[in-house]
Order: sequence, then C-alpha cells, then structure tokens
Amino acid sequence: MIDRFTEAEYEGVLTAAKSDVQVQGWLDRFAASNQIDLNDSRTISGIDLLTSKNLLTQERATHILTDPVQNFERP
Repeated sequence: MIDRFTEAEYEGVLTAAKSDVQVQGWLDRFAASNQIDLNDSRTISGIDLLTSKNLLTQERATHILTDPVQNFERP
C-alpha cells in the first residue's frame, strides 16, 4: 500500500500522524494488516480520511484505490 503513495504524500501522512490521532490510527491499522483489500470499506474510509485532511487529492485517492495491483504488491 505504501508504494501506491508518492514520497511526498507518504511524508505528509507521517507528518500529520504526529499531531492527528485519526491519521495515526489509520497508519496503525495499515501496519497491523497482513493484506490490504482495495475494495474493503475500511481501506476506502482510510483513504477518504486522508483526502478529507488534504493529504491526498481526490484524483490521487482514486488512483490509489483503482490502479491495477502490480505483482510486487501481491502477498
């Protein structure tokens, strides 16, 4: 999942997590997951949260959730 973010986007999320418990919670859930289902409502809610906090644009959120899964992303 992290590889779907640009370096700048990921750094923005990490920075925001230092002062925003909701963003930190999303990162914690992500880190605890063995697999990320891009169609799971929890994944979509997490991306929506980052978009609502202006950490992602709606266009980037759509790409993150809908771009084809690459071989290196598979378990």
